[in-house]
Amino acid sequence: MKPDNSEQIQKRVAYYSNLVNAWIQSRMELDKTLITISSAGIGFLVALLSYKVIDGWGMFTVFVMALIAFFLTIWTCIGIFKENSAYIGKLIENPDATSEQSRLNKLDKRAQILFSVAMACVLAIGVMAAISQFENKAKEAQKMSVDKKGTQRKTQDSIAGLGGLNPNVIEKNQSAAPPKTDTNTQKSDNTKK
Repeated sequence: MKPDNSEQIQKRVAYYSNLVNAWIQSRMELDKTLITISSAGIGFLVALLSYKVIDGWGMFTVFVMALIAFFLTIWTCIGIFKENSAYIGKLIENPDATSEQSRLNKLDKRAQILFSVAMACVLAIGVMAAISQFENKAKEAQKMSVDKKGTQRKTQDSIAGLGGLNPNVIEKNQSAAPPKTDTNTQKSDNTKK
């Protein structure tokens, strides 16, 4: 028995409907994902700022560029959602209305480019922060090396006087030196005269 023609048509319509729905959902998921990751990127950048990772004007400039690119990505994706609903409405009224499709393609490309720029800026911030941290650790190690040398000299200087504390040396120094007179006693003796 052959299936009748109307059943075949219904299957084709259902198949096409599911394909169109899947295509729309996948396109919308991309925009939703860009919004989600861009929001997380903004949070990440704010966290970097609060942990004082951003040091120097160069890194701050890249930070601002990343922040702006993430904001513009979110703004563009929200605009895409609005344009999508308007485009679907126009297609329902007139199936031949394809003029808006090029505008949607431009917005999709813009969102992807902005997101790519933002991610490149975040990567640049990471590299610059790593280099800065490496340089700071190198400076600290050099400073500690200089401090250790200075500390060793001070220790040697302070130990050098240790020989003078030998009781034999102390006795020799006391017998060789003239006896000390108390200046307060001399002053009081002079005032009595």
